[in-house]
Amino acid sequence: MKTKLTILLLAITALIILPGCVQPQSPTVEYRSVVVKSLNFDRAKMEFDFDVTNPNPISVDSAKYDYSISVEGREILRADNVPMSLPANSTKRVILPVEVKYVKVFESALGLAQKIIQGQGNADYELSGKFNFDMYGFNFTVPFSTKGQVALPRMTDIPIQLRL
Repeated sequence: MKTKLTILLLAITALIILPGCVQPQSPTVEYRSVVVKSLNFDRAKMEFDFDVTNPNPISVDSAKYDYSISVEGREILRADNVPMSLPANSTKRVILPVEVKYVKVFESALGLAQKIIQGQGNADYELSGKFNFDMYGFNFTVPFSTKGQVALPRMTDIPIQLRL
């Protein structure tokens, strides 16, 4: 009887102490690239590519990420609490699709036309956000941010109809 009680006490003690000895490492996020998928006179479609690495022997099933993109200082898109999972000891590619509608950025077609006529060929963007990982009571937040430029349409890209 004493042996069973001793084994039970050792097992309970191990369950209490061992989780404190093993602390998971924070997953990492690496920005890879942005790809312009399409570009026309009213919008640009882009994909932001990230590598998210989980160096731990346990998977993360309750990860989430938030992101927003601003063009010319104006926030045009926000996504919150997008769910994802991350297998143990692996790297997962995460692609964030973004559609930039020029009229939304420049408030009107006239504002866009003025920028194009002034010869502004690009618009500045900033993508920022964070990945949130919850692993058995350990919470990790990994922020990310990248800046660049998205091309604006050229005068030759805008269809003009002349009526006589």
